[in-house]
Amino acid sequence: MVSVDVASPIPAYEQIRSQVTALADSGALPHGTRLPPIRQLAQDLELAPGTVARAYALLEQNGVAIAHRRRGTVIADRAELAQEERLREVERAAAMFAQTIRLLNVEPEAARAAIQAALST
Repeated sequence: MVSVDVASPIPAYEQIRSQVTALADSGALPHGTRLPPIRQLAQDLELAPGTVARAYALLEQNGVAIAHRRRGTVIADRAELAQEERLREVERAAAMFAQTIRLLNVEPEAARAAIQAALST
């Protein structure tokens, strides 16, 4: 489902959050899909359960997932995501991208070109 690059400057919880969000947005994880339990995903990714819990909390906070006591964490109906929440998600992704660009010491023009190329596909 997701993978984590421990060498990446992006925190593991953010990698999980962004990948699950992208999978939910693309329809690869349709609403109602149950996510693995925190402990299971942590074990699969060789991470601390707290790291996965943080990612799940962010997914819930951003309206991507809903936590149920008995059913676990499931993908929310993204059609109900308000425009304001979508813009907040884009701003969060842009901030993480900018942080990565600064950490990698990439020129802003190269970053803009990468965004343009990604949007063109």
